[in-house]
Amino acid sequence: MKAWGAVMLAIGLVLVCGCYPQSSRSEKTWPTDAELVRWPTDVAICNGIIRQHTLFPYHFVDGAAPLNELGQHDLAVLAAHYKQYPGNLNVRRGDANEVLYQARVKTVLETLTQAGVEAGRIQVAEDLPGGEGMPSENVVNILKETEAAKTRPGASGTSGAESREPRKDAARQ
Repeated sequence: MKAWGAVMLAIGLVLVCGCYPQSSRSEKTWPTDAELVRWPTDVAICNGIIRQHTLFPYHFVDGAAPLNELGQHDLAVLAAHYKQYPGNLNVRRGDANEVLYQARVKTVLETLTQAGVEAGRIQVAEDLPGGEGMPSENVVNILKETEAAKTRPGASGTSGAESREPRKDAARQ
């Protein structure tokens, strides 16, 4: 009989503790705590977007001119920056044809205007995020052209550089 009483007491305690409200103080601080954790990350992300100042094909709906959710976010960050500071904005072409690329640039410019950015504050180009350099697609094309030149009849197997091996007749002297 004592065992039965102990079981009932344990069940009663579980039910009472399970129904007891958690501390309301900790629930009130959850949004603040979450914001304090997110804040440094958000600032770092925004600074990265501003430093990169580039929209890539993945910022747009695939094969279309409208911005996707990521593109809208990143352009909103850039718009807030360009309202205060002039600068350059890169819109990378990727594999988009001329018509699609121009439609994407138009979408970007219209979105910036709607966000309150004056047209003269930014320069839109197809440059690289880090500044000067060569787009990787150009490097690939150059490598293809070099390989094609090597396989043409009459083309030498070297690119004009002489071999580093000593000539056999020079070694005999």
